[in-house]
Amino acid sequence: EDLEKAAKERRLAEEAAAAAKAARELEDELHQEEEARRKAKAKKQAKKEKARQKKAQAAAAAEAKTNEELEKLLLEKELERRKAEESQERMAQQAQEEENLRRARALVAEEAAAQAEKDSAIEDAQEEKPTCPARKDGKGSIGKRGKQGKTPSR
Repeated sequence: EDLEKAAKERRLAEEAAAAAKAARELEDELHQEEEARRKAKAKKQAKKEKARQKKAQAAAAAEAKTNEELEKLLLEKELERRKAEESQERMAQQAQEEENLRRARALVAEEAAAQAEKDSAIEDAQEEKPTCPARKDGKGSIGKRGKQGKTPSR
């Protein structure tokens, strides 16, 4: 009876030890699975974060490129505007120069006409004056003093 009891206790103790060992193994397996899940979740999270950063970087690069293109476009517009202004200034200056030249030509023509009229009037006046036989050049009169060789008074 004692032997049977001892064998039964030993068998129960072995079963309890086997059950405890199985429980430990199950617990270890659970821990390992949980650790693997945690690692997989962290890896997935890191992958998501990396993708998000990459996306943000691409967006920033695209924005920078867009800003650069906008800046370039603005500079081109400014250059065109300046060229247009300079062209207008040149055209205005050219028009002013042409106007000044036209005025100068008109003034010169006016002066030439006035001079021609003056010359014509002088010629007409000279033709009307009697010539003096005493003067060598045949112009004007002798004057008050007569033929004394003095210059005629004017």
